[in-house]
Amino acid sequence: MARSTSRKSPKLSFDATHALSQASDPFFGIELTIERLDEPDLVAVAGEARRKALDAHQDLYLAVAALAEGELAKLAARRSADGIWYACLDVVQWEPNMHTGQGIASHYERCDGRHAAVIAARRLLVEHADKLSNDVTVDARVTTELEWLADQPSRAD
Repeated sequence: MARSTSRKSPKLSFDATHALSQASDPFFGIELTIERLDEPDLVAVAGEARRKALDAHQDLYLAVAALAEGELAKLAARRSADGIWYACLDVVQWEPNMHTGQGIASHYERCDGRHAAVIAARRLLVEHADKLSNDVTVDARVTTELEWLADQPSRAD
């Protein structure tokens, strides 16, 4: 009989859930702050965070450096029209107040190069234009493979 080498995490208690929630509250602001920086500032932040990691809060500073380096990689990938790109189209049903919506369909196509992805996104828009209504949007975009992979839900179970 084969044994599993992975162990299930224990169920989170109320206190553990609360602690995780409090600890992760700043994540969105940190990501947004990093995403707004230009390349020279991203390089500087990554370097300084790695330097500060030698003094204190090593894991946290290394995470900030990794975020900055990840953003640099995305910017580099977007500069090149070559490589794998994705045409993506999302259909979103909006609540009457128009502040919240739920995705009701997503379509994508893997393409060889940015130009092909733009053409594919336009085609997807035409194919799904009939879904557009007063409370449904049809949103198309092109994205690099790096961004596409980062946006995919984790497959690890």
